[in-house]
Amino acid sequence: MIRSRSHQSQSGAHTPDARPRLFAFSIAGLLELVFVGALLGLAIWMRVINLGTYSGLFDEGIRVEQLFLMGKGYRPFRDIFAAQGPLLLDLLYPLFRLYGGTLEAARLAVATYSLLGLLGVYAIGRQLGGVPGGFAACALLVLSPL
Repeated sequence: MIRSRSHQSQSGAHTPDARPRLFAFSIAGLLELVFVGALLGLAIWMRVINLGTYSGLFDEGIRVEQLFLMGKGYRPFRDIFAAQGPLLLDLLYPLFRLYGGTLEAARLAVATYSLLGLLGVYAIGRQLGGVPGGFAACALLVLSPL
């Protein structure tokens, strides 16, 4: 087994710092987790607050009907007209079924992917600009009115 010199004393014995730590969080790491959690909490609230409210969006009704048809065994592009792209319905369908197969389930499936996108934006922003960059990128996207 290879041991680093920082974890051995002159006699070769392990120092107390050599023990594995299960929870090695720093204060900065905990603050980052709290701020990102709060931001995602706000994003979740913004996405689920009106799931059951009538929106009057024609496209939304078509998408739900397409998902209902997929539940009957029909496939997008072969049996169902689908203009959203080749993967949208196939990506939405498992979550649509998991969430109950209703209009609210279709909306929640879209919201789930939206939240995953926010986490992705945070991760990329963090790589490019550190923790402040990740938080700023994610916050701008969460607070954007569109």
